[in-house]
Amino acid sequence: MRKNNKDYSITEEKFEIIKKHIEKIDKIKNDLQKHINFEIPEYIIHDIAENEEFNHICLIINVAIVNNRLSSENGKYLKEKIKSLCNIQNDNDRVCWNI
Repeated sequence: MRKNNKDYSITEEKFEIIKKHIEKIDKIKNDLQKHINFEIPEYIIHDIAENEEFNHICLIINVAIVNNRLSSENGKYLKEKIKSLCNIQNDNDRVCWNI
């Protein structure tokens, strides 16, 4: 019986971590949507939530452009907007979204 209680608490703990991560993703998406008027692919939002380097985010945006998920103009605008909103100084800076 003890093992079941332990497994339950670990499951609840993991659930809370996942729930907070999903809330963070939703918050980032909503915040970005206030500044732009086009749909952002989910995988870009996920990488922002993971605090990836700006260079990585730019590469992922380029992937979205190549895969016709974003226009090149929207991709360029998104990079500029992320850079300004997150106070990015160089390409190796981490994209930290203030929540």
